[in-house]
Amino acid sequence: MGGEPILEVRDLRTYFPTMRGTVKAVDGISFTVLEGETVGLVGESGCGKSTAALSIMRLVPAPGRIVGGEILLRGRDLLKLSEAEMRGVRGARIAMSFQDPMTFFNPVMRIGDQIAEGIIRHQRLSRREAWEKVISTLEVVGIPSPRDVAMSYPHQLSGGMRQRAMMAMALSCHPELMIADEPTTALDVIIQAQLLELMKDLKRELGMSSLIISHDLGVIAELCERVAVMYAGKIVEYSDIRRILGGPRHPYTIGLLESIPRVGFKKERLIGIEGSVPDLIEPPPGCRFSPRCKYADEKCKEDPPLIEVEEGHYVLCHHPVMGGG
Repeated sequence: MGGEPILEVRDLRTYFPTMRGTVKAVDGISFTVLEGETVGLVGESGCGKSTAALSIMRLVPAPGRIVGGEILLRGRDLLKLSEAEMRGVRGARIAMSFQDPMTFFNPVMRIGDQIAEGIIRHQRLSRREAWEKVISTLEVVGIPSPRDVAMSYPHQLSGGMRQRAMMAMALSCHPELMIADEPTTALDVIIQAQLLELMKDLKRELGMSSLIISHDLGVIAELCERVAVMYAGKIVEYSDIRRILGGPRHPYTIGLLESIPRVGFKKERLIGIEGSVPDLIEPPPGCRFSPRCKYADEKCKEDPPLIEVEEGHYVLCHHPVMGGG
């Protein structure tokens, strides 16, 4: 795929100290998002994907901290910016739509005022101009009666409307990159479908680069050109969506696909992945998936190499499966 890199994440490590030891929530991940591209970060709950997104925004909650790596926005390392400089980046150049809008929106401020704040700060518009921009942005994300919604408080909106309002806030300053963290979680199936269509429309109309965080491979398949599969703080497979769905090579990715229903594939029963996610304070030696992997052997007690199994298709594994299982 063509295009210049908008975002380059290199060997990012974000750790959380605890009484028991250090949780290595993100432990050396690397990926790239190109101009106009949508990349997915997918994995089970607790694998570190949301921490990766918060790291890019430099919003990791205390006591967590980024201990290593680089986060390059058009070649500029965000980890070297002051907090004041980073405030100029958030919203204006990178925006994030959070998993639960109710925890993000201020419950005692109108939706319109909250969106207008960022517009006034980053675009230096008057309050009246900012309010008109709020209305037009709410229209872009498919909200009917945008003036009424702008005058509403968060609790007065449905879950789907809050998620759209959150997207409007993220889009209001025309960022180069939008990060959407679990954009369809806790929404009913019809609202999920509407939101996915909206996101595809926005991509076509705005040509914006996006990073989609999700545990749902169905959402990733709908929206993304490339996908990084995360497991226990590491990216274990990284390629275009066609290869990941049609020919996965890492045992974890194969297990993930076998455990979800897929339209057009008739299965008598779905196959779950045996075992549980490892303790990120004391992960197993070598490959973190090895205790759950049917291909594991003594070699898997050593750290696995990142192998390019075909052009643009990377697998973190001693024994990449031929032909996707």
